[in-house]
Amino acid sequence: MRRLISAAVLALCSASAAAIPMVDLTIDGNTWNDPFVLENMSTEGELISSVSIDLSGIGLVFDTEGLSSKLEFLDGDADYVAYQKSTGETVDGSNDVLEITFDELVSDSFAWIVDVDFVDPSLTYVSVFGNDMFGGLVSVFFDSGATLGGQFSRVAGNDDAAHLKVPTPAPLALLAAGLIGGGLLRRRA
Repeated sequence: MRRLISAAVLALCSASAAAIPMVDLTIDGNTWNDPFVLENMSTEGELISSVSIDLSGIGLVFDTEGLSSKLEFLDGDADYVAYQKSTGETVDGSNDVLEITFDELVSDSFAWIVDVDFVDPSLTYVSVFGNDMFGGLVSVFFDSGATLGGQFSRVAGNDDAAHLKVPTPAPLALLAAGLIGGGLLRRRA
C-alpha cells in the first residue's frame, strides 16, 4: 500500500511539473538603455502570446509617445497598447500599463526597450532602473490559455535589476514532501 501511495505521489508530481509553463522577465539596468528580456522556459512547447506590465501601484509610467519617449522591439515584430489603467485610454504617452501582443508566438526569448519614468514631476529627469520596478504587476499569456503572473522582485546579487520568474518550483517541493512522507511511513512500519 505504501508503495502504491509513493508511486501515485511521484506520478502526480511528474505530470504536474511537465504541464506547467515557465517564464522569466528581467530588466537589468536603466530602462532607457537596457532591454526587458522575456524568456520562455517552458518544457512542453507552450508559446507566449502576450505580456502585460502594470506599474499603476508603484509610481511609474511607460513613456511610449512624444518627445523623449522610447519603445523599440529588438527581436522581431509585436503590437503594443499602452494605456492609463484608471481610464483605459491612451492619454499622452505616459501610461501605467503596457500590453504587448507578439506577431509570432515567443518560443524562447524576446527583448524590447521602453522608457519608464517616475510619476512625480520632481523626478522628471531621474533615470529609472530595474530595482525601481519592484512590485510592478506582470501577466504572461500563453497560446494554451494558461496565464502566469506575479510582481517584479529583487535579483539576488544585482542591485539595479528586477525580474519575474514563475512558477516557483512547487512541484519539486511537493515531490520532496511526498518522499519525506513516504520515508516517515516506512520508518513507522
